[in-house]
Amino acid sequence: MPIFMDRHDLAGVTAKDVAFAHQEDLNIQHKFGCKGITYWFDEQRGAAFCLVEAPNINAVKEMHKHAHGLIPHHIIEVETNVVEAFLGRIQDPTPSHIDNSGLLILNDSAFRAIMAIEVIEFDLIDVRVGLDKSENIQQTYI
Repeated sequence: MPIFMDRHDLAGVTAKDVAFAHQEDLNIQHKFGCKGITYWFDEQRGAAFCLVEAPNINAVKEMHKHAHGLIPHHIIEVETNVVEAFLGRIQDPTPSHIDNSGLLILNDSAFRAIMAIEVIEFDLIDVRVGLDKSENIQQTYI
């Protein structure tokens, strides 16, 4: 079954609010053929991301709509290995932030940055670091 990641823009909500909404999703997910895998929430940015196994995008929307009314602003299909590579996990982390009501409260941003460097002129590296070192650099990165 496909895996989807959705984004909710939720200015002004707390990590506890999002944990409660996630629990509401889990309570009714079976009615929509969905399985809520985990979520990320960045309280500073007011952004929540849900990772859901579902038959289609509409099932994800309907589950959220019926659970708590917080419809995602964007939903994409993702590959679990890519999610894990960039976000570090594809399931809820080991419970360490459970409140008195039993909610797993996460304030774990899903925002990441990727940096790519392209070297146009390898000859300039020869001049700056010397031929021996530049050959090592070129063999390593080409």
